[in-house]
Amino acid sequence: MAVSAPWVVLLIMSFQSDVITRYSSATGVLVLAVGAAACTGAYALMTRIGRLPVERRILA
Repeated sequence: MAVSAPWVVLLIMSFQSDVITRYSSATGVLVLAVGAAACTGAYALMTRIGRLPVERRILA
């Protein structure tokens, strides 16, 4: 939910023509790419931190 929220807001904002022209420039594409990379890294970090520890088996 935390990773997808900014993209939902961007989707809602994309119905405005002014927003489309801002993000269609080279700087806008760079902002989107950096945002996507940050979200991907944050999601990977969240799943790694939230992983449950694997218990060692006593009787094999």
